[in-house]
Amino acid sequence: MTVELIDGRAGKPHISGDDLGNFKAGFVGIEGYVLETENKLAATLESANKLTINTGAAIMPTTGRHVRITSPETVTIQSGTQGQKRNDLVVLRTATSSDNTTVETANIIVIKGTPTTGTPDPSINNGDLKLYRLSLDGISVGNPVPLFNVLTPLATLGASVDSAVSKPIKTGQYIAVDKTLSAGESYTIPANGMYCVSLSRDDNSGSNAWFEVDSHPVFGGYVDRRIYELKGVIPLAKGTVLKARSGVAASYTIDGYFKM
Repeated sequence: MTVELIDGRAGKPHISGDDLGNFKAGFVGIEGYVLETENKLAATLESANKLTINTGAAIMPTTGRHVRITSPETVTIQSGTQGQKRNDLVVLRTATSSDNTTVETANIIVIKGTPTTGTPDPSINNGDLKLYRLSLDGISVGNPVPLFNVLTPLATLGASVDSAVSKPIKTGQYIAVDKTLSAGESYTIPANGMYCVSLSRDDNSGSNAWFEVDSHPVFGGYVDRRIYELKGVIPLAKGTVLKARSGVAASYTIDGYFKM
């Protein structure tokens, strides 16, 4: 069957790791990320032959598999060669057993590079998540260089948006407007910019409030609450007539804009 209701009742177990991985990859992207939890897979070079990866978790590239390291893991680095340089890559790798049981596992692997006078990186498997590069010069090993991105939590993104709406980022870029419109009232945009707007209601009389341009809503809409406050940033061109929806009492506020 090519169409499947993943989280619907099927009368039998039917949700697979592929399903969950596909779901997570759709949210965070297929590139793979380390999560901002525990110690974020921080690396410590113990010696020229030992590297320890601390606790943390990751979403694997492409497959979206969730891998967690619950206690520090130590991996071995093969000794370097006098007079030559080498790059090794430390990767997180998932694999499926070869005995047809389809059991999946995850491990930290050190991929040894080729000793040369240069420093090329070795090849990785499709689906590996690069963690660190180790550069060897003779028998000396340099500090591990992180190669992964840490996924920004939604709470942090939300705080960033709040900060952008409520505070100017740099003096001189932000122009305050502080204009509150009544229902049906309009405001002509004075300059091209990213406009910080807000909507709020607390009178328990309905919730379909929005800003509109040419009778088309551009911010707000139906909110399933009687009391709420919405903030956002919308791009508007000079001369645009921004209107508060007619017939719906609310606080329609244009806080200011970042000039473009």
